[in-house]
Formats: sequence, structure tokens, C-alpha cells
Amino acid sequence: MLFLCTSCSAFAQINIPYSIKGDLSIEESELYDYVGFNFSIKNKSEKRINTVTVVFYVFDENGEPPFGMKNHIVLNINCNIEPNEIIEDCISLDEFIFSFESSGYVIDYLYISQILYDDGAVWTDSFGVFATY
Repeated sequence: MLFLCTSCSAFAQINIPYSIKGDLSIEESELYDYVGFNFSIKNKSEKRINTVTVVFYVFDENGEPPFGMKNHIVLNINCNIEPNEIIEDCISLDEFIFSFESSGYVIDYLYISQILYDDGAVWTDSFGVFATY
């Protein structure tokens, strides 16, 4: 019992080195033909981030994977984010899409699975245990 209480306490004290927000964009853009992924990432660590691996799932209004679109999306993003800095950007998801309805798609379970820092350090969360919303 002591082990369970101690491990829960330790889990709650883990410093998550980022926060992320994101949504899908279907407005006309030079960046994409079908849909873009708008995101903002905050570097909550004391080190400069060079690259992040972002993971999320896309569902339709019924909670189903969209027809003609890959549901599980993994993006490697070169970003260079200074400590305590927030970046905002948009990335094309056209490579994941075969067709796209004009509305009704949502992102769920958005997280960063890996962060590469400029000093060579790596932070990982392969399963999104520390996902922030």
C-alpha cells in the first residue's frame, strides 16, 4: 500500500516540459489543399527545443475515423523553441488525406511523444501518459 501511495505522489510531481493546443483548419491556404493542423506549443523547460514529435487522432462527429483519412497522425516538427517561448504554426495534413468533408472533424488525444533538445537530451512519452490539453 505504501508503494502505491508513494508512486502516485511521485507521478503527480513530474514536470511536463511542454503544453500544446491544436485544431484542424479547412480555410483556403497556400500551405495545404485539404486541411491543415494549427498548433501552438509552449516550451516549459529550461532548454531549447529543436524537434518535437506530435501525435493525435482525428474523428468525425460520430466518434468514428473519417473516411478517406488516416486516423492516427504522427508529425515530426523542427521548431527551435526557446525556454518559456510559445510558437504557433500550421502544417499541411494533405499527405494523410484522400478526401475531406467541410466540417465535423475533431482532434482527440493530442500529445508530444518526443522532444529533442539542442544539448542532445531527449524527453519521451511514447504513450501520451503526460498528455496536456
